[in-house]
Amino acid sequence: MTIPNDCCNNYLNTITLRYHYMKTLLYSLLLTSGIAMTACGGQKAASNDCASFLVSYATDVKPILDNSCASTCHSAAKHAAGIDLSSYEKVKSIAGESRFLGSIRHLAGFSAMPKKAAQLSDSSIKVVNCWIQNGMKE
Repeated sequence: MTIPNDCCNNYLNTITLRYHYMKTLLYSLLLTSGIAMTACGGQKAASNDCASFLVSYATDVKPILDNSCASTCHSAAKHAAGIDLSSYEKVKSIAGESRFLGSIRHLAGFSAMPKKAAQLSDSSIKVVNCWIQNGMKE
């Protein structure tokens, strides 16, 4: 018994089409998985950014606080709400409290700081947050 040549060609065409379809599907799945993993990895890295972000009070944190807090309301002379942010020791004593970061992040349940001014930039908040997470080095 002989099989007509057209039959074999149709069968091979079907196999070839299925192969290309499967290959395209596999590449699409791999690409989508890669994008999803990158996105998740980016979020994970963002939460751990502080481990490699060296911050000191004198160089990084003090200028932020002087420009936004200590020069106006929370100076050695004023102490608004009993808070003095004029020195390393005084900032360190309050920085560990949740209300400090909660206030500068403008989180619900905290008094937003600075008052009557724009929220600190994301980069400034990150500097202060990383300084706290990394042990509040002078």
